[in-house]
Amino acid sequence: MRKERRSGLDRRRTEYDSRSIKILSQIEQDEFNFALVARLTAEFPLYSERIIRRGIEACRRAGVSTDYFIERYLKDNKVNYPLNKLVEDAYKDID
Repeated sequence: MRKERRSGLDRRRTEYDSRSIKILSQIEQDEFNFALVARLTAEFPLYSERIIRRGIEACRRAGVSTDYFIERYLKDNKVNYPLNKLVEDAYKDID
């Protein structure tokens, strides 16, 4: 009978199965800028990914909901979303 030799790496290997996968809710996905930016780029093709990424990041830096950027700029809803100087300044600081 032959003994199977296992390396230390094999013994520490983690087993993954379907329980290891978590489907994120829309809110959880939006926590990651890239997911939100990708979704908004597809939804608003007239705006570049760079502009959307900067707008979302500016909101996060200013501590303002990303709804501000989405509504004010992407949906052109300036009446209900007055200018927020913190977001504007943060937007200018992002390359």
